[in-house]
Amino acid sequence: ILETAVPGICFNPDRSPRQTHRPDGVNLNDIIDDKINFRHSEKLNKTLDWLKSQTVYKTKSDLNTCVNGISIGLGGIHGGVHKKTIRSDDLHTVLDLDVSSYYPSIAIECGFYPEHLGPLFIEIYKKLRTERLKYPKNTAENKSLKLALNGVYGDSNNIYSPFYDPQYMLSVTINGQLFLAMLMERLLYQISDCELIQINTDGLTIRFPTFQRTRINQLCRSWEKHTGLD
Repeated sequence: ILETAVPGICFNPDRSPRQTHRPDGVNLNDIIDDKINFRHSEKLNKTLDWLKSQTVYKTKSDLNTCVNGISIGLGGIHGGVHKKTIRSDDLHTVLDLDVSSYYPSIAIECGFYPEHLGPLFIEIYKKLRTERLKYPKNTAENKSLKLALNGVYGDSNNIYSPFYDPQYMLSVTINGQLFLAMLMERLLYQISDCELIQINTDGLTIRFPTFQRTRINQLCRSWEKHTGLD
């Protein structure tokens, strides 16, 4: 679609892919979104400061830190309870909170794009996301558009792809982890007896006193409004 809209935007005259390389590395302070903030956790604030001090030269490096058993690095955030069965009961609810079309939505809402493709990338990306959401989950149309949307992120670190730009890739993954950490912090610090079961890439699972469900919903809506994510 990009190539149709602007011939030559994706490929050079010899058909080699146009790309953006980052020989001087990617300064994470330049790509962390201004909406990222932590209100309660000193450890998360220290992690944010540490990330902002880092420059990444290789996207497959071992840059990684751990906060209360939660791993934050160059890929997706992950962590969870170990060898434990957790269920809802008469007083508690287990709830999955999954962000819709997470990686594409981060790029769209934060304005991230491979430098050589320009803002047109976001315009077209947003149209594809809107088209996907017209179809119910598990339909062929939804699955094919999901693959197209997520494939762009994967190709942003593919040296043979016209989407290649390490800074774009890191912008999505680093902010994705921090946005989820923000949601986690709000839930754990503002809901009494709220327990994190797992957090991974694009969502998290919690167990909380059922009477707090309205407050859970309020915190999620507040996070959605702040981040632009759903």
